Amino acid sequence: KFLDRGLKVSLLDIGGLANDEKHMYQYLACEIMKEPCNAESGLPLAMIDLSNDNKGTDTEANSGGDSGDGDYAISSLKIRANENKTDWSKVNLDHTKLNAMEQILKRYDCNFRDNILNHEKLTVAHSHLFETNMDECISTASSSETRQYFDREAVMKSLRQIVCGKDECEEAHA
Repeated sequence: KFLDRGLKVSLLDIGGLANDEKHMYQYLACEIMKEPCNAESGLPLAMIDLSNDNKGTDTEANSGGDSGDGDYAISSLKIRANENKTDWSKVNLDHTKLNAMEQILKRYDCNFRDNILNHEKLTVAHSHLFETNMDECISTASSSETRQYFDREAVMKSLRQIVCGKDECEEAHA
């Protein structure tokens, strides 16, 4: 809908960001917000200043000493990021099921390939996995499997079948 209104849209390839060895905060601060960033570390200068302001404070994140190059700020971000991690060992899905789910979602994404790649107001930042996945769409374009997952309802039904092993999940799993 944003594109229909004439707005510029950027998608972020999270896998590409990881491939480029960048963190989300670096992308947000340096690339979107255009904050000045350290060319070597990619760390926003404001975070380095924050780190320098917190020198000598008695915090867990700063206990290892701060070299003044943003160590405190990076440690603080890592602590917060680890608090929100998913414990995949608690998810009752083996790698076969996870891979099958990924393939369904990739095929669904293929429905949008031409609109995404050919739109003048849409860009993909840090495109790496995105490009790879879109290239796979071309190689499977004639496949009936690609066309099988056109709508969201079909995708959801297929994902439920993988997770539950039958047509419909019980209410607790839906």
